[in-house]
Amino acid sequence: MKLPQRYILLMGKDSEVLRGLEVGLQKLECTVAIAPSLEQAIAKVSDSPPDLVLAAGTPQHYTSSSLSQLRDSDRHCPILIFAVSHSPSYQPLTYNDPHFDGYLVNPVSEEVLNSLLQSAQARQSWCGV
Repeated sequence: MKLPQRYILLMGKDSEVLRGLEVGLQKLECTVAIAPSLEQAIAKVSDSPPDLVLAAGTPQHYTSSSLSQLRDSDRHCPILIFAVSHSPSYQPLTYNDPHFDGYLVNPVSEEVLNSLLQSAQARQSWCGV
């Protein structure tokens, strides 16, 4: 199944984080796809790259090689990937992880989601996607 050209991919199994992100993004009238696993996310992204990936859970849940594969699956423009968790306690351990563009703590406000979406869409436009 081909996904819409512009969408946000939510990845992970943390239902509380995913639910909050999905509600906020729907209020912004975004098309949202959910992939419970990194493998499913890679399959969706290879079919149709999203504007943005929000990964629920701590960064330790994701391997560097899989995140690299996810980020680079769009040959025109690397995909923005943000980790979203309940606690900022993991940040000092992974602050320099090049596979995430940033870290967010749940709940994420609509203003922050809107800003992320605008930044991701501007990046995609700049890349000529």
